[in-house]
Amino acid sequence: MSDAMFILPGAFMLLFLMAGTQGLVLAVVLWRFKNNRIQNQLLGWLVLMFSLGVLFFIATYYKDYYYHPLYPGVVAGWILGTAGANFLLMYLRTCFGLRPWPRMAWLYWLPTAFLRSLSLFVIYMHLEEERTM
Repeated sequence: MSDAMFILPGAFMLLFLMAGTQGLVLAVVLWRFKNNRIQNQLLGWLVLMFSLGVLFFIATYYKDYYYHPLYPGVVAGWILGTAGANFLLMYLRTCFGLRPWPRMAWLYWLPTAFLRSLSLFVIYMHLEEERTM
């Protein structure tokens, strides 16, 4: 890969930083609304997941992280993506007048829990490998 792929122009980096920060502020504002409490909280969590994804992209975009064996961008993207999808599903359920958490709602979180435990296992194995060397 060429080094040009890793250069994100400063204006776009600033734009992504502003979008991520604005999302964090919007999430807090949504959590504080009194009307439609459940809908606003779920939408706040959804906005938070996408904002953290954008901010994490900025933090791990540099070349030193990209070639690291435990590149955190992929794992964090999957974890934030599956959690964001869960919050989106629950938010849409409330918009249509359904209960946000059906009886089997814990099944929605299985992919997120699996990816989180898999990432912890890979990190542990890599650290053990480095320690034995």
